[in-house]
Amino acid sequence: MRAFSAHHKPVIAFTCDDLSFKTTISVLKRFLRIVDKYDMNVTFFAVPESTAGVRFQGPIVRIIKDACSCGHEVGLHGLHHVPFEMGVRFGPFDLGYALINERVSRGLRILREDLELTCLGFRAPYYQYSKTLLRVLNDLGFLYDSSEISMMDLVFSYFPPLRAFLVSLSRKFLRATGSKPYHPLGLRLLEIPVTREYTWHNLKLEVKPLIAVFKRDVSHMDASILVVNSHLGSLSVWGLEILKQFFQHVKDAGLSILTLGEIASRKA
Repeated sequence: MRAFSAHHKPVIAFTCDDLSFKTTISVLKRFLRIVDKYDMNVTFFAVPESTAGVRFQGPIVRIIKDACSCGHEVGLHGLHHVPFEMGVRFGPFDLGYALINERVSRGLRILREDLELTCLGFRAPYYQYSKTLLRVLNDLGFLYDSSEISMMDLVFSYFPPLRAFLVSLSRKFLRATGSKPYHPLGLRLLEIPVTREYTWHNLKLEVKPLIAVFKRDVSHMDASILVVNSHLGSLSVWGLEILKQFFQHVKDAGLSILTLGEIASRKA
């Protein structure tokens, strides 16, 4: 693996998964109002179509185009967002180069036709990626992939009871070091791992402790990248409140906010 040259100061990247034809317009507008208020650019990962073939249409198309014209980025999030769609790292689930290439290429084509977008980045559904997928992305000219997340951070992010237990543990236990981007398999493609998701179906009682965890994560980063993920479908009122406080802390700390595409372009 070729090493990634880190920034002198930590960099924050905010990402949001599952942008699709099913996305509730009011939730997307509320999310965009918040990020625009704090002058934060976000990397969205879009699901091109359903298994029944339903694609982007109607008002959401204009909203996404307007968001991209304001500096936000849209990457590809698989094709239909189903389990094992792109294979997995372990076990006998290699789907073969041709099939994965066909699925990724179709996703690119749909986003180009429906949203007039050219995607620089990819995130596999459920973070289930394979070596074959990485080779496909590299050959198709993607600048980066962002499908890697550690098992501990996966548990923390998506299982509220376990998240509450982990937050209650000592400060030393929950300490993010930030993502260390690298070039997997000797490819030109840059892997930018996800650090955590703090906004998965939150309750009011979680706001203060998760803000504390976020601030602690930022303070312990050593010239690396904190990739914060969210999901549009799981952003409760309290998840949105957490995002507001995230953004305010980032502005107060004077930290850089970049899309994943900007990070990858600077390191290409």
